[in-house]
Amino acid sequence: MGEVAGVPLGKLLSALNQKLEACFDRDHQVGHSYFMGLESLEDVHFAWVYKIVPLLQEYFYNDGEKLLALLGKDFMERSDVRFGDNENDEKRTVYRLRELPTGNDFADALKRLAGA
Repeated sequence: MGEVAGVPLGKLLSALNQKLEACFDRDHQVGHSYFMGLESLEDVHFAWVYKIVPLLQEYFYNDGEKLLALLGKDFMERSDVRFGDNENDEKRTVYRLRELPTGNDFADALKRLAGA
């Protein structure tokens, strides 16, 4: 598996799968087919947004903290939300996908995730 726009797809796949195996088991790893046939950064972006991230969201349903640990701050954000009647305010932590970086910023974020 080669590079696309400087993103080492093999290293990215390995980094994701090492973390997934640590969280779950080998049966929850991302298959290499998600990265096959990607020729441009736009292809990688499409695969990331519409195939890989939804799969990971399913794996980590209701566990945003682990998804943040897996994807990192380039792709996830954590915020505290307060609600209540001021006297009995309650604070909850909410995890959300960030708006994806674009272009070289997206490639750089994937490189960091891959450890490259």
